[in-house]
Amino acid sequence: PQGTKAAQFPPGARCGRGTTGRAADACRVCEIPDAITTYAQLRATGVSRRQISGGSRDGSLVALRRGIYARSGACPAASIAATHGGTLGCTSAARHLGLWVLDEDDAVHVWLRRGGHAYAHGRCGCVEHWDDGPSASDAFGLPSVPRILRQILHCHGVEDFFVALE
Repeated sequence: PQGTKAAQFPPGARCGRGTTGRAADACRVCEIPDAITTYAQLRATGVSRRQISGGSRDGSLVALRRGIYARSGACPAASIAATHGGTLGCTSAARHLGLWVLDEDDAVHVWLRRGGHAYAHGRCGCVEHWDDGPSASDAFGLPSVPRILRQILHCHGVEDFFVALE
């Protein structure tokens, strides 16, 4: 959207087993409550408009797209997925949860729910996964492990599915 600068993250930024150093520090979305949040959620928790603007200026909040923010230190892959309009899916979600993934694909896999919308963003290489998943109270929450495994099966095939299943 006009006036909102999408966040830029390094190529290959992802979470999961074997992540070390700065990449591991960047993958603390699991440890940061509400790492990806909306303007409405911030306001509902008592954050003022002035504090949101200040957070955007000082870097404690990163505007991903209009009305969507990442807290400083949020997982780069989750931030990219939110910028795209969804949440981590498929192998990206599996890595994020610490499941072993055979494929070394650096693309961010994004789960987009029914009624969702994909947003173009700079250097987008996202792989979209559209399905009729349940409406979640957390718009940026990860899909269930069975859904992640189903996405891996359909996207990458049987071998990758069984590797993640183990």
